Amino acid sequence: LIHVFIDSRSCILVPMPAEEYQSPSNPPTMLATMQKNLAAADWKVASFMLLNFCSSTSIVVSNKLVMNTLGFNFATSLTFVHFIMTFLLLLLCKSFGMFEGKQLPIANVAKLAAGNMGFVVLTNLSLQYNSIGFYQIMKVMTTPTVVIIEALFYHKYLEFNLKLSLVPICIGVILTASTDYRL
Repeated sequence: LIHVFIDSRSCILVPMPAEEYQSPSNPPTMLATMQKNLAAADWKVASFMLLNFCSSTSIVVSNKLVMNTLGFNFATSLTFVHFIMTFLLLLLCKSFGMFEGKQLPIANVAKLAAGNMGFVVLTNLSLQYNSIGFYQIMKVMTTPTVVIIEALFYHKYLEFNLKLSLVPICIGVILTASTDYRL
């Protein structure tokens, strides 16, 4: 028998010990299954994921408040401030030994850095001119957009099952965007 649970990195299959086997007439309860999955969770990874979610959400809401309430309409300047703060906080984390810095040739990371900076600048401009809901929904479309760009320009294609998993995302975006009246 196979017991399926999700760890911090992926979905894995683990042989179920015989003592944990429940007959079809006596299936494990949903609560018991959830408790086993939580016991196997990597709390450090989960904590970092929660921190990432909370900080990203607070940055988006803060940016929108600064742009709407205070009338600061310079999204690229705001992006510059974010990049400087990120750089300083990364230096601080490095000095506390939270990670090890590595020297890389600039030519190897220039395209990645330029793409990242362009992405952040354009998303902040989107936030400036759109509602938070529309901004978040369009951000969800990043993955399908990258898939299309890779197919058109780099001739990299996803497996059919992965393409199929993008369909509900696109349908959800269409349904949500069509009902956002604050566009």
